[in-house]
Amino acid sequence: MPQQPARNDYPPSVPVQEVFLALGRQWLAMALVLLASLLLALIFLRSAPPKYTSKLLVTTTSSASLGSSEIGGLASLAGIGMPSSDGQVQFETFLEGLKTRETANRLLKADPELLKRIFQAEWDDGSKQWRAPDGMLPLLAGGMKRLIGYDTGYLPPDAARLQGWLENHIEIEKARDQRLTAIQLETADPALGRDILARLHEVVDGLLRQKAIERADTSIAYLNEKLQTVTVAPYREVLVETLAAQEKKRMLASTGLPYAAEPFGPPVSGGRPTSPNPFIVILAALVIGIALAIATALLRERKRLFKGSGN
Repeated sequence: MPQQPARNDYPPSVPVQEVFLALGRQWLAMALVLLASLLLALIFLRSAPPKYTSKLLVTTTSSASLGSSEIGGLASLAGIGMPSSDGQVQFETFLEGLKTRETANRLLKADPELLKRIFQAEWDDGSKQWRAPDGMLPLLAGGMKRLIGYDTGYLPPDAARLQGWLENHIEIEKARDQRLTAIQLETADPALGRDILARLHEVVDGLLRQKAIERADTSIAYLNEKLQTVTVAPYREVLVETLAAQEKKRMLASTGLPYAAEPFGPPVSGGRPTSPNPFIVILAALVIGIALAIATALLRERKRLFKGSGN
């Protein structure tokens, strides 16, 4: 059986020199595309509201050692949580608790007006009610949701939306070689950013303090009950030491000092806006503009480039 000749399925190749010549012939179209890209970037920089970064520096709270490993082992067997000597567990819980639903609920209870300040574009001060935001972007977003069947209609701001807002806006910068952790928030109103950070610290630290007091009270009640029935001297001695540790834990949590995270000064905001960054926007416009300009030129020259190149 005669062998069939090999079929060439590769696209025709174009010499690099011809590509550069094609780009040269389309210099005017390329310039117009690049100019349009830069113009859109300038319009964006002029219309986009400036945003400022607010920052709160926190560190772990210091606490004294609360007993020997024997006490810790007995407490573990009894189901009693002993506090960490350096407060690291409470501090990590504090950072993770900044974006939870419970935090959003308590934040609304602590400052009901905060929701109106965060979602200012949706609050109608005249009618004292929420309304769907105006503008092209909300309209396009609603159209996309309807297109994919995800349209649930307008939902006024509540704890769920506040939690989503916190998840999208709160940033935590924690370096391994530094003791301070930065909690950052970017808002159009720097005063709003500082207020939110201060409220967040107050709410989350207070929540952890409340839980610590409740656990200590439960542990103290349990230990007092055991002491009434235990007669073995060594066992009673350990129970008394553990009880003293729990009393100390409750005392530390009941003071007016921060419990889980120590602020290193009040929240602060920069004097200059951090977003949008003109350098990044213009650089992105140049890169995108050049890519679109080259693509436009090659599309306009495609017939001339591939003419006579087919097999």
